[in-house]
Amino acid sequence: MSLSWSGRTSIPLGGPLFGARAAAWAETWEGPEGWGTPVYEHVLDRTETGKGTRVLDCGCGAGRFLHMAADRGASVAGIDASSELIAIAAERVPQGEFRTGDIEALPW
Repeated sequence: MSLSWSGRTSIPLGGPLFGARAAAWAETWEGPEGWGTPVYEHVLDRTETGKGTRVLDCGCGAGRFLHMAADRGASVAGIDASSELIAIAAERVPQGEFRTGDIEALPW
């Protein structure tokens, strides 16, 4: 993720911050009992995510949301500023497409 002013300045955020403790973030915040699980379930239910749907998660972190979407049959992709978190996401969801990058310049 980056922060831009008038499209001229791009300051990387999140990558180094979350990458430094990627494993802790992945387990504490995005583990099976993490804070996101009930919210993720609600979103997936409300959007009727399942077989035949495609999900792109910008700022996907360690991939918990995409793992849950893939378990429902969705085709998933994610982008995050932290290469360390992307590595965890790719391990958790091997069928997903993951990229390290800036959400202001999506590679899809």
